[in-house]
Amino acid sequence: MNLKEYLVALGRTAQLSWLNPAKARQRKPRNVPVIASLTSIPSRFDSVHLSILSLLTQTTQPEKVVLWLHHRHEGKVPTRVTDLIGEVFEIRYVDLDCSHCKLVHALEAFPDKIVATFDDDKIYGSDVLEQLYKSHQRSPADIIANVVRHASKYANGDVAGYREWKRDRTRGLSEPWLVQ
Repeated sequence: MNLKEYLVALGRTAQLSWLNPAKARQRKPRNVPVIASLTSIPSRFDSVHLSILSLLTQTTQPEKVVLWLHHRHEGKVPTRVTDLIGEVFEIRYVDLDCSHCKLVHALEAFPDKIVATFDDDKIYGSDVLEQLYKSHQRSPADIIANVVRHASKYANGDVAGYREWKRDRTRGLSEPWLVQ
């Protein structure tokens, strides 16, 4: 992250930290038929509300923001997260406990909807969903992504660990990818 990106992220974090949960729960008139889906782990429960707030305050609001958590986490979610529950944001408890449950369960629960997955440790710029949706409209049969990593292999043919995959940085921050 360069200095400009860091300063923008710091400003967005401050803005979201002071946002009233009641204001964030209000539905905005410009929404798109997209389900924003994410999952989390206990070590991030104290900060995941910032990721959720960044999704609830997009220039174009998703139809729903769903946080998928394993059943064993019921009753353990901080109030700063549960205070966001409303017409747009909800928490669903499921049996699956892995990072891809945000995609698996969203596709099962919303089979006729567009699903966009998000990370629980990121604060998203205010137009990320709008840019993703515009890209989807241009190429509705394709997968659209903000971050693309190229899987790599070791010399022996084994797949390298995720942290060793190279991130493709040839696009701008608000320019989504068309993955073909």
